[in-house]
Amino acid sequence: MKKLIIFGTGDFAKLAKFYFENDSDYSISAFTVEKNFFKEDKFCDVPCYEFENIEKIFSPDEYEMFIAVGYTKINKVRAEIYQKAKEKGFKLANYISSKSIYWNNKIGDNCFIFEGCVIQPDAVIGNNNIIGMNVIIIGFIECLNVSPIWENISF
Repeated sequence: MKKLIIFGTGDFAKLAKFYFENDSDYSISAFTVEKNFFKEDKFCDVPCYEFENIEKIFSPDEYEMFIAVGYTKINKVRAEIYQKAKEKGFKLANYISSKSIYWNNKIGDNCFIFEGCVIQPDAVIGNNNIIGMNVIIIGFIECLNVSPIWENISF
């Protein structure tokens, strides 16, 4: 199994843990948050560490990361953490539900695709996107776009 660190300790991080543990080839090794949000040494019974030093504890060569931050400030916070994790050398993991339909599409990193999605054969999804349940993607969804998802779909 691949080893995963989840950034975040909110509702989306808890949900991401469930999906990654039950529907992927990842095992959750740790959670991480920025120092000013660090409250406890564990979250969901998994160790939690300060993000500022995470690469000194978990080698980016051995661990991947998923940024489980929702739509805070219209995705701006997730985009900032995404960039910081990349600068630390982490590969960013995707979750694509086994209950979605897709065709070997080009999908960026740090994407979370919930169940029931249909991604058409010519669709391309950029980096750092969250695709909600029962969405049909036809075309291209831009990387780090802050508009509502339906504005990014090409017909």
